[in-house]
Amino acid sequence: MSKSNAGPVLKWLWNYGDGKTDTVQNPSHLFAKPGVLDVSLTVKDKNECVANTIKKVTWYPVPPLLIVNPSTAVGCVPATVAFRNLSYPIDSTYKVEWDFGDGGKSNEISPNYIYKTPGVYNINLKVTSPIGCTIEKKFSNFIEMKASPVAGFDYSPTEVTNFNKKVSFTDQSINAVTFYWKFGENINFTTNLKNPIYTYPDTGLYKVQQIVTHQSGCKDTAYALIDVIPKVTYFLPNALTPNGDGRNDEFAGNGYMEGSKNFKFTIWNRWGEQVFYTEDYNVAWNGQKNNVGEMSPDGVYVCVVSFNGPRGELHTYQTFVTLLK
Repeated sequence: MSKSNAGPVLKWLWNYGDGKTDTVQNPSHLFAKPGVLDVSLTVKDKNECVANTIKKVTWYPVPPLLIVNPSTAVGCVPATVAFRNLSYPIDSTYKVEWDFGDGGKSNEISPNYIYKTPGVYNINLKVTSPIGCTIEKKFSNFIEMKASPVAGFDYSPTEVTNFNKKVSFTDQSINAVTFYWKFGENINFTTNLKNPIYTYPDTGLYKVQQIVTHQSGCKDTAYALIDVIPKVTYFLPNALTPNGDGRNDEFAGNGYMEGSKNFKFTIWNRWGEQVFYTEDYNVAWNGQKNNVGEMSPDGVYVCVVSFNGPRGELHTYQTFVTLLK
């Protein structure tokens, strides 16, 4: 404005360089982020004459109050605590110094820290702005870490089958005072015994869970997978005497075959001629060709049996059988 026609200023327009403006003569403004900003002032007098000026404003204050929000104030070791720094303003240009009370330190704004030793810890936080302003605060008795047990167990027998489904569990935990056992996801039975014994109702894969508790109240869990294996047994005799006396009149295997499939039972004579074949486990050879023809002569015959077990595993048996009338 020239001196000759300047009048009193009637309008003010402040532009703070952060997208915000103001129209009062002497405003106050809180910047959202620290930094160096170009702040401009435009004024207008009664004659609509305009003047403006721009100045760089360096705004790097320290927070007026340090605020820390931990993810947990009481935990069981080892425990990861996320320290959320709610102090304002702070950005990556600030120097942040954490002391977690057990010798651990960090320079992150909001760090995660793992406590490994039981105790009550003081936390110290210091913040320094880029222009050297500093604020520091000690948070006394801020974090409490309790001792934890270590879960663990063994079991026997190491191979569990449908012929012996009883399992003995032996506790191997450390610093535990109470115990909780679960023997499978679909099994409702649980127990608080230290060394339980459990008999499984069926074959299959079971996830065993042991939860132990320390006197501090902290817990730990151990798992093991127990496979109750469906096994089969099959035995073949070595002689056939089809003479009608009720002893060894038929030739067949015997055993426990539940869950088996693809059963094949074949007998050949010494010339390689097939004299008997069946896919039925319950059918035996009576000495006749295919059980309906003429009686086979005395001699030694080759027998081969094959089948798949309950889980598809192949079982093959080969033996010699002597026919004596």
